[in-house]
Amino acid sequence: MIETLRHGKLQPTQEEYKALEAASLKLAKSATNFSEEVQALGKRRTETVYMEGRKLLSTAESTRHGLITSSRLKNRATFIRNIQLLFGGPKESKLDSAAIKARKRLTRERCEQIRSLGTDGMTLWAAAFAPSQWEANLLPKPTFEYVLEFLELQGTQLWPSEIYDILTSLGEEEPLQNSPKFQEYLNAVDTPSNQQGKLAPERKRRRVEGVHPSDDQSRGASRSTSADLAAEIPKHRQIEYRYSEAPITSIPLLGENFSDAVQSSKQWEWERIIGGLLTTDCVNALAPKDRNQDISITLSVGFEKGTQLIEKFGLVPR
Repeated sequence: MIETLRHGKLQPTQEEYKALEAASLKLAKSATNFSEEVQALGKRRTETVYMEGRKLLSTAESTRHGLITSSRLKNRATFIRNIQLLFGGPKESKLDSAAIKARKRLTRERCEQIRSLGTDGMTLWAAAFAPSQWEANLLPKPTFEYVLEFLELQGTQLWPSEIYDILTSLGEEEPLQNSPKFQEYLNAVDTPSNQQGKLAPERKRRRVEGVHPSDDQSRGASRSTSADLAAEIPKHRQIEYRYSEAPITSIPLLGENFSDAVQSSKQWEWERIIGGLLTTDCVNALAPKDRNQDISITLSVGFEKGTQLIEKFGLVPR
C-alpha cells in the first residue's frame, strides 16, 4: 500500500484525499493501541505470573477431582469461611487503620470478581483456595486475574451433598440469611436430586460430570458422563461402574474423525490449559450391573466437529 501511494499514479479528489488521510490517522492510532496492548499483555503474563497461575489452576483441578471422587470437602472450614467472605465481605471496624481499610476494600473488590465466575466457578474457588491465598496483599493482581480468566468453568457440575448441606445451613443463619446475593447463588445451585431430572437449558456444559440413580447415591458422586445422558438413563438401570480419565495417548485409537473431534472440545482445551494432565475426561463410560444391558460410552467433542459427525452418520433429532 505504501509503495502504491509513493509510486502509483494516483489522482485522488480533495474528498478522496481527506478520506485517505482520516484512514491513515485511524490506522496509526490502531497500530499504537495494538503495540500498547501487546506491551501490557507482556507485563500481565510474565513467566512468574504464568508459573504461579498454573500452580493455582492445578490446585483447583486437583480439588475438583478430589470432590468428585471422594464426595467430601478436604477442608470444610475453608469452604465455609470463603463463602461467608465472598458474600459478607471482611468485617469493618472503626479502629481500622487507613492501610487496613484499603486492604479490606481490595478484598471486597476481589470477592465481587470471584462471584462473577458463576455458580460452579465460585463454588470450586471456595473449596480450592484458603482466603489467605487470594488476599490482595499476598496474591499479586496479575496472578489473581490469570487464575480468574482460566478457572471459569461455564458449566453445570454435580457437587457432593456435603456442599449443598453447608450452603443450605449458611442460608438459614446470619449473616447470609438476609443476603440477597447469597440467596440468589443458593437458588442457582442445583441439588443432586434436581440435577438427576433436569439440566438448566441456559447453562453451557464445559465439563462432563456424573449423575447417578437415587438408589446408588450412597456410593457418592464420581466423574462419569454428561448430565443429559444420565438424566435419560432408565430408573431401573443400576450403574455398577463409572469410567473416566482416559490416557491422552489412547485418543488416536478412536480413529481420525473422532480423535480430531475430541481434541476440538472445550473440555480438552481446558485440560491442556491447566497443564500437567496425562488423562482426559473427554471419554467416559457407564457399566450397568446387569450384564444383559449395554455399556454406554460417551465422548465430549467440539461443536463444529460434532456437527460434522452428526451429519456424516446421518443422525436425526428426537
